[in-house]
Amino acid sequence: MNEYKTYNLKEVEKILGKTRVTLLAWIKDGRLPAVKVGRTWRVSQETLNDILGVKEKPTIHNSGQLFINENGRLQLDNTELTSGDALDVLILDGLDKKVKWISTRVEAQDGEYYLVGLIGYSPVGLFARV
Repeated sequence: MNEYKTYNLKEVEKILGKTRVTLLAWIKDGRLPAVKVGRTWRVSQETLNDILGVKEKPTIHNSGQLFINENGRLQLDNTELTSGDALDVLILDGLDKKVKWISTRVEAQDGEYYLVGLIGYSPVGLFARV
């Protein structure tokens, strides 16, 4: 059974690092979806995840090594990728020297593919999952 986790404004202040006044202004103008239960505002875990950019664990449909196919497209196993496609890639993190999965998306410019937020990494040859 999935639990529906919510937070009061005091908890949201700590999570987002914002003041109560700011949070109430965001609720009023619609930037922070919240529900009033009695005298208490409640914000869902899903809303906080969206604000913080946290994604749920991906459902893996395909994994393998990225390559350029005969049409010049970036491909993963039997899945051809296009600009905007989300994926996780396995990289060596230069800060802590550990191999980890990083969420990113594919983009192309001037016929070259790149991964958003991963400067210096060519997608070709990386292990990925979608």
